[in-house]
Amino acid sequence: MNEMIKQSPIGDEYERELLEVIKIRAQRRKIYGDDFSHPMDVEVWHIYQKTFRMLNLFKSGNVVYEKLEDTLRDIINYSLFLLIKIRRKKKVRTKIKEIKR
Repeated sequence: MNEMIKQSPIGDEYERELLEVIKIRAQRRKIYGDDFSHPMDVEVWHIYQKTFRMLNLFKSGNVVYEKLEDTLRDIINYSLFLLIKIRRKKKVRTKIKEIKR
């Protein structure tokens, strides 16, 4: 994937996890599609819900690691959604400033 990642002591594991995140996103995309029309706070809400679910898994004492891993991968995907939305909004604001000049 990336030479900097591969040179890291956890490089192979890191790359495998990134690929797993991408795989899960592809599966979810088939079910839910790519809806970028809802506001950014929806992504923040999804991240909050997933984080709360993860905390409850720890509190229960019955941690099912597969569920925990899936939850963490979902948080990564929602975080990337939010990051993309932030960057798109930033580009729009930049273009508006350029037009006003």
